[in-house]
Amino acid sequence: MVNFYIKGMSTTNEEQERIINSFKEQGIDVIPVIDDYSNYSIKTIEPSIEKFIEENNPNNEKVNLICHSMGCNFGYLIKRRENIDINKLIFVSPEFVSTTKKEKEEIKNKYKGIDYNNESNNTKLNLHNIILHYKSLRKVMETLTDFVSCNMDTLIIYSKGDIFVNQNWVNSVGNYVEIDSNSHNPLLTNKETYEEISEYIKKPLTLAK
Repeated sequence: MVNFYIKGMSTTNEEQERIINSFKEQGIDVIPVIDDYSNYSIKTIEPSIEKFIEENNPNNEKVNLICHSMGCNFGYLIKRRENIDINKLIFVSPEFVSTTKKEKEEIKNKYKGIDYNNESNNTKLNLHNIILHYKSLRKVMETLTDFVSCNMDTLIIYSKGDIFVNQNWVNSVGNYVEIDSNSHNPLLTNKETYEEISEYIKKPLTLAK
């Protein structure tokens, strides 16, 4: 089994290295897929990710994809291309369905004891990445109704105080883990996230392929 990580758009290379090392501490080797999103367009990124995974999986083993935020968009799209034998998908803080202003306020009020200053997102978001996010999200939305009929295991992990994750949607689609945090990337803040992913990866498939 080979594990790959597709980062979110605001994750720095330093943060990505921390994440990869944290997986190693759990006994999981993970290969980062994206270095800099500015190197890709909406037309080139999917085939580029596919090519990278194929080149870094010479024995054609089954693949686990661990994705965060915007990276979840590409994990979902790569799964639908069906050129890679994906074993399991792990989506950390997916933004497939937007949260309304009202929902954001409800989350803030419900978890008002949590500090909402998220220091992990310290990269200035650039216009290119924002456009890439919305273009990829549009492609995801074209087929998202098929999500519940995935032919493989999928786990969603999110922070209970994350105002960018539509928790009602997540709770409606099945297998998820809620982390006691407000961080949009609990991989940077909560060891529990790695423990949940490690346990999940090691479990046998529960859905027939």
